[in-house]
Amino acid sequence: MIEVKLIKPKRGLVDAKQLRQVIDAVYQETATGIRNDLRKATASWDTPVKIDIFRPPTGGFYIVVNSKIFELVDKGAKPHYITPVAARYLRFASDFKPKTKPRTLSSSSGGKSGEQVLAKKVRHPGFEGRQFLKTAQDKWQGTMVRRMNQRLEDLTR
Repeated sequence: MIEVKLIKPKRGLVDAKQLRQVIDAVYQETATGIRNDLRKATASWDTPVKIDIFRPPTGGFYIVVNSKIFELVDKGAKPHYITPVAARYLRFASDFKPKTKPRTLSSSSGGKSGEQVLAKKVRHPGFEGRQFLKTAQDKWQGTMVRRMNQRLEDLTR
C-alpha cells in the first residue's frame, strides 16, 4: 500500500528573487575579498596593478587582472639569459630581495640594493611563481561555500 502524507514547511518556500539576492551577495563578498587579497599581495610593488571584478549577467564573477608583471610574477620564470636591447650594457643592482613569497597573499619591503653592475649578458636564475590567483582561490573557495550554506539556511528558517 502507498501512503501519501502532506508535508507543510514551517515557513513558506523561498522565492527566486530572494535566492538570487543571497547568491549575488555571497558572490560579491567573495569577489571583493579576493580582490582585496590580490591588492595586498601587490601593495608594495613599484608598478600599480589594476584588479577589477567583472559580473556577467548570467551570474558568478571573474577577477580581471590586467598586468603583464602580475602574470609573470604569478607564474614564475625559468632560468634565462638577458642581453641589452636599447643600450650596450645592462645596468642593475647587485642585490635583490623579493617583495613577495610563493603562496602568500601579502607583500613587504624589498627590492634592489647594493652596487650597480654593468654587464653585456647575464643569466637570470629564474624564480618560483607566487601563485597569487590559486592561493586566493583556495582561500576563498571554502569560505564562499560556508557563507552560501549559512545564508541559504538562514533564508529557509
